[in-house]
Amino acid sequence: MGDINQGSNQAVTEVGNGVGNVVLGGASATATQSVGSEHFGFGSHGGDFNFGQNQAINESGNGAFNHILGPVSATADQHVGSDHFGYEPYSGLPGSGDINQGSNQALNISGNGAFNVLGPTSADAHQDIGSVHSGPWFEVIHPL
Repeated sequence: MGDINQGSNQAVTEVGNGVGNVVLGGASATATQSVGSEHFGFGSHGGDFNFGQNQAINESGNGAFNHILGPVSATADQHVGSDHFGYEPYSGLPGSGDINQGSNQALNISGNGAFNVLGPTSADAHQDIGSVHSGPWFEVIHPL
């Protein structure tokens, strides 16, 4: 069985919407994702099913007369999948049966309304799901 890889990644920033809002610091939403497989060597016919969903949302200073003085961020980092290195078997021996699924979210909702003063705020999420197969795993050949 080969690789089935699926990923969903989203970064949203909504900052300073409204009347009289002041944003002096940086505002960011960052989502970084790696879903899939890397196969090196001989074989690597594992059963990789990799699913990932990654999301970073930053909603800050929306309303009236809000002041954001520091950096506001939401960061989500995710690695879902497998890395296969070396000599792997063609059967169900160790190193050949990966099914990985992950969901990762960093959500920052701060200072929404009226007359809020914000310093630095952040929401961070980091996730590693999956396996790394570093060979060697050998398929034993038996003489007839």
